[in-house]
Amino acid sequence: MLNALWKEMHLLKSIPERKVEALAEALKQVIGTMEILDPRGIEEEILRIAIQPELSAYDSSYIVIAMKHGLTLVTGDNKLRDKAKKLVKAISLDESTTL
Repeated sequence: MLNALWKEMHLLKSIPERKVEALAEALKQVIGTMEILDPRGIEEEILRIAIQPELSAYDSSYIVIAMKHGLTLVTGDNKLRDKAKKLVKAISLDESTTL
């Protein structure tokens, strides 16, 4: 997110610096309310899942974390969603807005 804000301000000049600072502060507040899940301690399972459906370890980490925490995987990546559906409940961003 911060990189996207930086690009909009610095490269595209579409957002003034003061607005970027305000957006960064709002982002900080939102992130402060989130529970951050990370893949530490489940690396072997991530690699095992990545090998089976030919996913990257990066994509596999989302699937394994969703599995471990009983979560629905919400993604804009249709290929990932289709592969993930074999292992965990997975829906598109569009489907998530109709829940």
